[in-house]
Amino acid sequence: MLLSKLLKAANISDIPERDTEITGLTVDSRKAEPGFLCAILAQDRETAQRYADNAAENGTAALVSEYKDIQTGLPVYYAENVRRAIALMSKSFFTPLPATLTAVTGTNGKTSTVSFVRQIWKHAGISGASFGTLGIESDVFSEYTGWTTADCVTLDKDLHKIAGLGVTHAALEASSHGLVENRLYGLKFKSAGFTNLTQDHLDYHKTMENYFAAKTLLFTDYMEENGCAVLNADIPQYAKLEEICRSRGLSIISYGKNGKDLQLLEQNLHKVGQDLTIKVFGKEYRAAMKITGSFQAWNALCALGTAIGAGLDPQKAVAALPALQNPEGRMELVGVTPQGASIFVDFAHTPDGIENALKSLRHHTENKLWIVFGCGGNRDKTKRPKMGALAKDLADKVIVTDDNPRFEDPAQIRQEILAAVPGAEEFDDRAKAIRYAMQKADDGDVVLVAGKGHEEGQIINGKVLPFNDKKEILKNL
Repeated sequence: MLLSKLLKAANISDIPERDTEITGLTVDSRKAEPGFLCAILAQDRETAQRYADNAAENGTAALVSEYKDIQTGLPVYYAENVRRAIALMSKSFFTPLPATLTAVTGTNGKTSTVSFVRQIWKHAGISGASFGTLGIESDVFSEYTGWTTADCVTLDKDLHKIAGLGVTHAALEASSHGLVENRLYGLKFKSAGFTNLTQDHLDYHKTMENYFAAKTLLFTDYMEENGCAVLNADIPQYAKLEEICRSRGLSIISYGKNGKDLQLLEQNLHKVGQDLTIKVFGKEYRAAMKITGSFQAWNALCALGTAIGAGLDPQKAVAALPALQNPEGRMELVGVTPQGASIFVDFAHTPDGIENALKSLRHHTENKLWIVFGCGGNRDKTKRPKMGALAKDLADKVIVTDDNPRFEDPAQIRQEILAAVPGAEEFDDRAKAIRYAMQKADDGDVVLVAGKGHEEGQIINGKVLPFNDKKEILKNL
């Protein structure tokens, strides 16, 4: 695409002295190539100059920057908000995208919900895809990406790719970081869901008020005109969310026990799943579901509302509920030990996530409930004693080990957890902790290995070492 057309798409008035064909876009100077346009994302001029020099060394054709005085010998185009500028360029460069886009935000449940939306579409005969922590999942193309919400160029490139393969619908996880950093800028969603809001990412947002404000950007800045907001009526933030969405002119589908549109009337949890009685726009349905975890009923209802809000017939959407399956690493039953203990993996890595996972698995536990978990390093430290206290109160056996210590001392992280659960057993090796729990758990016990879910690595001292909870469990089975 011609440089002049990209500049016009981003509302940049500069006219290039020599119009050139741009062959690719990037927001990472290390990935710049000859013929590319590179957006310089930096918090200060010194860093911006370093990134620009790197891009120039890689043969980049042009730069977009918030700093006018970068010197590289390349044409540099000024944008007041470079993140929004490159996002608009990206939408112009990668076209078409899937015709129907939906999104889900919230602290917990995003991954399960977008997976359920995709599964509902599939059951209805619609070619759909989900984007998020598990990567890209569809019937025509799947790939693990390693992020919840990718940068705008990567995201648009992937959306364009699946659109070319015939995918017409896509459900995206919208992280608070992604919303604040304009990674989704320029996309418009026909429907969007809000799962819940609990403590997480305070190392980035600093306060819960900032965190909530970041989440609400999905509804104020990213929705189609007359779009549909799908809101959890059972959370404290519901009234405020409803006010925000109505002021934006959005229609609302509320869900949950207090939901007016999708109401959970009855939930019967059993060893292999749960049976729900729900009211959908006044009509009562019963759904025998294979998904475990009581909180997954709320995620399923959010997915149901998101699919309906994007245009799917309600009866077709409800018909898909019995076919839903837990996504990888989300309340996933990996296997049963020779002694008869059931081993689950879940991504729960927040106080709310731990609480919900343990309370849910209690309904599937005939004997003792175990938990193996740790906390991430270089993240919100106030979560550690809270998660320890919840494990102490809700589990019968607690094993504290390492999660992703990153650059922190793993022993110190464990001690901050153990302060709230002094009776727990401690392992400095996650593999040994998992093996110990599996060997000691008896018939009728349930073991929850929490915190890492689908992840394929463990981050220690800045290095990503191969590790996957599910694979480790399967070794010991």
